[in-house]
Amino acid sequence: MLGFPEETLEDMKRTIEFAFSLRLDSLAFEVCYPLPGTEMYSELTRKFNIERIEWASFNVYNSPYPVSEVSSKKTTQLVKSSRRRALFRPFDFHKIYGKVSKRFFQV
Repeated sequence: MLGFPEETLEDMKRTIEFAFSLRLDSLAFEVCYPLPGTEMYSELTRKFNIERIEWASFNVYNSPYPVSEVSSKKTTQLVKSSRRRALFRPFDFHKIYGKVSKRFFQV
């Protein structure tokens, strides 16, 4: 998750690099978003002086109300580039698709 309250761009970059250093089978990245009833939601409505978030039109990827210190646009760019990087890293490709091909071609 990227975009926690008070998280900076440098914090996000360190989180991403740490995730890739773990050599996990798979990685997933997502934008943190404020759910009603949480402290994060209360802080966000207070910070931007809004009564409530209109969920019918809310989109966390281009929200005018970023949860962190980084804009929603920049956070979304980091999430998308990290997803692409995770999808095509050699370690994952070999491990995941190698298992699939073994099962597929097994007699």
